Amino acid sequence: MRSVILQTVTRLAYPVIMTFALFMFFRGHNFPGGGFIGGLLASAGMLLIYIAFGMRTGDRIYGQYYRTVAVLGLACAAVAGVLPMFLGMPFLSSMFWQIHVPLVGDFDVSTVLLFDFGVFLVVIGTIVGSVKVLVLERRYLSGGRKESEAP
Repeated sequence: MRSVILQTVTRLAYPVIMTFALFMFFRGHNFPGGGFIGGLLASAGMLLIYIAFGMRTGDRIYGQYYRTVAVLGLACAAVAGVLPMFLGMPFLSSMFWQIHVPLVGDFDVSTVLLFDFGVFLVVIGTIVGSVKVLVLERRYLSGGRKESEAP
C-alpha cells in the first residue's frame, strides 16, 4: 500500500535532506560533520524514496550497484591514505591544493576531503545495501507475498 501523503512529503523533504547531507559533508572539514554523518543523512533520504515509492522505483532512480559504491568509497579512502606515501610522507598525511574555478573563485582541496568522500560513499553503499538485503530477506521468508499479506 502506497500513501499519497508520504509520497508528497517525500517529494518535499528529499531535496532538503540531501542538501543538508551535502552541507554536513562539506562542513566536516573544519567543524563537526563529515563523510559519516553526511552519508547517514544521504542514506536516510535514499531510503525514504524506497519507502514512499517502492523498491522498483528506488532501483530505477539509484540503480542496484551498492557494493560498487561502497568499494569505490573504500578505494577513495585508500588513495587518500597511500598518495602521500608516494611523495615520501607518512601514511594518511594531509596534502593541500588550491584550485581556481572561473567565475566562482578559489577552493582548497585536500586528501582529507577525498578520505571523507570515501567514507561518505562507503556509508551510503553499506546502509542502503544492508536495508535492501533485509527487506528482500523478509519478502523471501514470507513466500514472496507483499508485507500486507504476510502472516
